[in-house]
Amino acid sequence: MKLHQLRYFVTVAEELHFGRAASRLRMAQPPLSRQIHELEDELATRLFNRTTRGVELTDAGRILLEEARTALAQVDYAAEAARRAGQGEIGQLVVGVVPTVDTQVFTRILRTFSARYPSVQVAIRSLNTTTQIQGLRAGTLQAGFLRLPVRDDALTIKLVSREPLVAAVPAGHPLARAGRLSLATLADEPHVIFPRPVAPGYYDMIVSLYREAKVHLRIAQEAEHVQTILGLVAGGFGVSVLPGTVRNLRPRGVVFRSLTGRLPRAETAVAYRRDDPSEVLRAFVLVVERASARLPR
Repeated sequence: MKLHQLRYFVTVAEELHFGRAASRLRMAQPPLSRQIHELEDELATRLFNRTTRGVELTDAGRILLEEARTALAQVDYAAEAARRAGQGEIGQLVVGVVPTVDTQVFTRILRTFSARYPSVQVAIRSLNTTTQIQGLRAGTLQAGFLRLPVRDDALTIKLVSREPLVAAVPAGHPLARAGRLSLATLADEPHVIFPRPVAPGYYDMIVSLYREAKVHLRIAQEAEHVQTILGLVAGGFGVSVLPGTVRNLRPRGVVFRSLTGRLPRAETAVAYRRDDPSEVLRAFVLVVERASARLPR
């Protein structure tokens, strides 16, 4: 049984007239009649009673009509789903996000993508940079918003946003009364920092920053999560240098102060595997690129 034969059968069954059915199918009547005869021969049963008054469905024809409509609808649905998947319009996307991501930029990207591709399910995973890279390479993540610098030949990495560094100090600390702080004023303070295995690029940037300023960096505590770092700062265990967007978390007992001097910016990038063929990913990356197009380079 061929798919086009089912379509021909349904049309004849709806018209109950071979001439009108042929006209609707934009084909000659003899080939249409031949296809119906072949279908009846294959099923070894008559589907139509042909009389001088017209055409009527047999009991077998009525049963086949109901099932054929269901089958053709499912085929049409499958074809449309395949077309939409090929255009990146449906599917699933698993995205990793560092906890310190610029929430304004990320929210704008997610809102735009969801509006354009409402049938794509986006699953968000809060992961540090190292875990994201591992997930991207393993295929458990399709895209990741992580902290630069990152170097990995298997990944495409594109800058999304940049923001100033800020100092996080305990609310009751004397430094909290200052309007702005320098690295020199932080020199004698114990620092709370991300461990290098979790965020190697960010860790190295902070260490290099103090070294180039000829300021001693006294690391007292290390914590994997930004909420833990802020909790330790609030508890008086030290100060921390963090991306400016952490201010949006508004933790109790922590005061944020701008840093003076020519300091690097904390940069967020989107990363994805170079050889990932996903059309959904391609559509997502296009939205990310447009959202960050106005970012000063």
